[in-house]
Amino acid sequence: MKNRILNITNTLDTGAVDNWLVCVCERIAAENPHWQWTFYCLDENPGRLEERARGFGARVIRSPYRLGDKRAFMSSLRAFMKSNPHDILHSQNDFVSAAYLLAGLGLPFRKRIVHIHNSEKGIATPSRWKQLLLRETMRQACLRLADHIVGVSRDALSKFLRNKPPQPGRDRVLYCGVDTQRFNKPPWDREEFRRSLGLPAGAKVLLFVGRMVPLKNPLFVVDMVQVLA
Repeated sequence: MKNRILNITNTLDTGAVDNWLVCVCERIAAENPHWQWTFYCLDENPGRLEERARGFGARVIRSPYRLGDKRAFMSSLRAFMKSNPHDILHSQNDFVSAAYLLAGLGLPFRKRIVHIHNSEKGIATPSRWKQLLLRETMRQACLRLADHIVGVSRDALSKFLRNKPPQPGRDRVLYCGVDTQRFNKPPWDREEFRRSLGLPAGAKVLLFVGRMVPLKNPLFVVDMVQVLA
């Protein structure tokens, strides 16, 4: 069956979600060369993974309006959906996916998929009360309009469902995998690696993997170094 997939995401840059999405679509595209792929990006700046996506035949579309310009954004997105029919709508934006589902209301998508990567993320508004109101309103819209709610972990899915049991056929967990083949190289020489960093041969090296942002809590790692030492 030929599928036309519309992925809506913030950007195709080098973030973890962007890398995962492009890797998965690239692998599926190799196995299903007749499928059509579209990435509808909200960020106005080109992402570093866009050329890779085009390499497997995908279209990369950049929204002409920012999400904050609600009326123009929704109208533009719906016009694009109507003039470019797709079979599957896949949204990467947690609660905000509700906006894309509403934009596509009544259009003939066979499947509407909402992907939950981070259920702790708030709605982008300075008003605390508006954030609380929109968060639950958008969550309910996702639950009612999506065919599938996909969480990247059991915890992410459970929090989005408010600890209610997953609905069979709709809710599922899909872990973000990593293609390990490109890391299958001969092991590094430990002493040479330390020397390249200007460290003594017997120095202990701690590796932290994550963005330097509060959400990843790098300061906790600094506190733990003192305890470990």
